[in-house]
Amino acid sequence: MKLLQLVAMTYNRVEELSQDEKINNHIAKELKDEIDITSLPEDADRFSYDKGKQDRFNQWIKNLRKDIYINQASKVETDVITQRNIAMGKKPVEEAKKPF
Repeated sequence: MKLLQLVAMTYNRVEELSQDEKINNHIAKELKDEIDITSLPEDADRFSYDKGKQDRFNQWIKNLRKDIYINQASKVETDVITQRNIAMGKKPVEEAKKPF
């Protein structure tokens, strides 16, 4: 009987930890600082005829600003450009330009 209680307690503790991990993973996937991402000027009012679509488009742009994958991709792209410039003998730029 005690073994069954011990197993049940252990299972409950593992479930609590997995819930905490899910919360921590979700928090870790969000950037603390937003990336400077804006829509193109011609796309800004693309859905002006439909308020729902315009709101979804604006929300999509807002979500992209905290996307860790876009952030990492822009860092990789900057590194590739920097390494290519070094290999070609060009002087590195003082401050890397942001792709967005």
